Amino acid sequence: MDREIVKDGSGNYLKISGDTRETYSDRVFFYQEIQGFLPLEIRWINGKKEYFYDISGKLSLKEYLNQNDFTLHDIQLLFEQIFTMAECLEEYLLDSRGLMVQEELLYIDPVTGECQGIYQEEEKQEAADSVGHLLEFIMEKMNQKDRNLVFFVYEMHKLTRGAGCTRGMLRNYASSYGERVWEKKEDRSLPVPKKTEYLPKDRKRTDRYITIRGCLLPGMVLAAGIALPIILWWMGMFRLPLSGNTDWVRAAGAAAFFLAASGYGVWRVMPGKDGKNSDRMIYHSEDRQMKRVCLIPQAGSGVPVPIPQFPYRLEIGKGDKPDPDYMRIIQEAGNVLVVDEESDQGIFHNNRRLVPWKEMPLRDGDILRFNDNEFVVEITQPEYVI
Repeated sequence: MDREIVKDGSGNYLKISGDTRETYSDRVFFYQEIQGFLPLEIRWINGKKEYFYDISGKLSLKEYLNQNDFTLHDIQLLFEQIFTMAECLEEYLLDSRGLMVQEELLYIDPVTGECQGIYQEEEKQEAADSVGHLLEFIMEKMNQKDRNLVFFVYEMHKLTRGAGCTRGMLRNYASSYGERVWEKKEDRSLPVPKKTEYLPKDRKRTDRYITIRGCLLPGMVLAAGIALPIILWWMGMFRLPLSGNTDWVRAAGAAAFFLAASGYGVWRVMPGKDGKNSDRMIYHSEDRQMKRVCLIPQAGSGVPVPIPQFPYRLEIGKGDKPDPDYMRIIQEAGNVLVVDEESDQGIFHNNRRLVPWKEMPLRDGDILRFNDNEFVVEITQPEYVI
């Protein structure tokens, strides 16, 4: 696809050479402007058509990302506009694969941030491939210290490489990522789940506890309601004055009274009736937080390896066995742990080989080495989990 930038007195234009036939998409774009796409003029020269897209006052995405610092929100907004363009094409019965998702063919208005694209029916791109290539370009330009952005880009890129990836899957991922990541803000207090409280920092318990009132007190009340009638009968409180036999009417009445009273007492002290008597599950604060982990390559052309969830099995290549070797990364009680699942070449933690199937704690800045690749372990701010 031949293209060039043409400047004249009326503005700047992107010129793309076409073939000799008129297509349905040419007529659609010639007679109307479609939201999200650059204004188009088609000129026929020597029997061949040329597309002229008005790019006055706009920057290509490549230029825009080179000149500006961008955040996770900016990239999410970019992909939301791209996916909206594809859906708009389908409303006009056009093949959405003709949308050119390339950093040099997407244009940004630097004032409004609006993204506009072009459509080329002859040049079809699969959504996963085109988005994957665009993400690779973003990887080169993004701030590697912005952990939210790094995780988003690399996880989305990994999704594009998976079998059966569709535009719908990518859009759902991009739109829901912000809902899965809690970002701490100055004007936002940490939400506390209902019926949950945290132990003080000086207490080391990490297991769940149930308060004494929530378990023992109801049992004690019920036991008292059963035991008191028996004790009164043994003391002779229900004997008839002349015969000495048991007055079963009085005994049954007293038993029913004590059982009813104890039943009411049990109901009153059961969990959930009020704030004071509630049976509360207590967690250590670290049990409710998931730290973020990323493996940063030390040298070479490798890319960071974000750990999207826990537990996570990371394939580290094949040894002499037919099946690949794996390394498992988990979190327990706020601690990040690594496990070598009997890999042939072994996994080295700070130059010491891990014992297979034995958990080894990881700290921020530790070195992991496997298959001649060396990574720095980066553990960042915990993510709050409700």
